[in-house]
Amino acid sequence: MEEAFGHDMSLAYFDCTNFYFEIDRKDSFRRKGPSKEHRPEPTVAIGLLLDADCIPVAMSLFPKSESDRLQLGRCIAQMKERSSMSGRTMRVTDKGLSCAANISRAVLAGDGYIFSKSVKTLPAKERTWALSGDGWTDVPDGRGETSFRYKVADDDFRYTFVDEGARSSS
Repeated sequence: MEEAFGHDMSLAYFDCTNFYFEIDRKDSFRRKGPSKEHRPEPTVAIGLLLDADCIPVAMSLFPKSESDRLQLGRCIAQMKERSSMSGRTMRVTDKGLSCAANISRAVLAGDGYIFSKSVKTLPAKERTWALSGDGWTDVPDGRGETSFRYKVADDDFRYTFVDEGARSSS
């Protein structure tokens, strides 16, 4: 990909989202599955891989009836292979894909991740950290105001999950 098309694949970004079809019938690919909007129509999920310049270079489609959480690692591995990617992938997910198994897979693959979580569902230790006024960094908007604030947690919280082989990991 790098040599053939001039894409900078030293760093890539991956995101996954869903879309629905305004039809009532499902088929072997378009299936009914979980929807944030609680839509009854069949849905499909798409994973998109962007190069370092945020230009799309690969995508993967899969039935929404399959869990996004299980598809994330598989989609990224396939797209990395097809794209001859030499660098890291930054995995960006909303709370639907944010789980200990996907965090572990990202770390083990040498990739980065930005995973959001609902503060309401955090364990007590994480909720206390998230709601604390300490450790926030303000990012200015160029007009003297704060555009947004963020906080970074680096290896402060322990995650445990059970992999496909029913082995527990932390």
